[in-house]
Amino acid sequence: MSGRTATVELSPAEIVEAADREIQEAEALALTLEEKVRSGDETVKYEQIEKARGLKRFAELRREAAQAKAEALAEKLERDKINGLLAEHLPGAQSVDAEIEGLLVQARQFVDQALAVARKHDRHVFAIALAATSAGNEYHPESNPEIIGESRLPEFTWFETRGQRAETLSPGTVLTRLLSPYRDTMSASRRYTEIREATRA
Repeated sequence: MSGRTATVELSPAEIVEAADREIQEAEALALTLEEKVRSGDETVKYEQIEKARGLKRFAELRREAAQAKAEALAEKLERDKINGLLAEHLPGAQSVDAEIEGLLVQARQFVDQALAVARKHDRHVFAIALAATSAGNEYHPESNPEIIGESRLPEFTWFETRGQRAETLSPGTVLTRLLSPYRDTMSASRRYTEIREATRA
């Protein structure tokens, strides 16, 4: 087993605190000696007081050096932190536009199919609602015509006949239904919170 003592790396704050303690100890020694002289203690020599004052000044110089060392260490720690952050996240932050676009192309195919189904459905609804309007059967609860309805493209169109009611869907309705599950996801504040929590994890 090696007899060497492991070196403990002090933090920037600990380096400065150690230097401050040296100054306080040297100052306390000088004040103690000076107080002894004031009290008539003739055993205290001039050289002792000068040495104590010199130790204080020396401690102050060491404190300045410690402060500079602490600042340099703090800067290094910050650089290391930034370098580690970039090494971990920068590769994953590269553009994913191509990947997303490829997935969106696939998604658009299904959306186009849904819109095509909606358009076909709306043509049938409009044809029946138009027949109601053309025959003068504008909606009136008391008229009880064979077909009641309103044809107001591009606005809302509907009909009722033989116990069945239908209305146009419109592209906007289809797209709203498509995006409604993602309403919370599209919230900027919610998205920021989710990303922040994931980063902290």
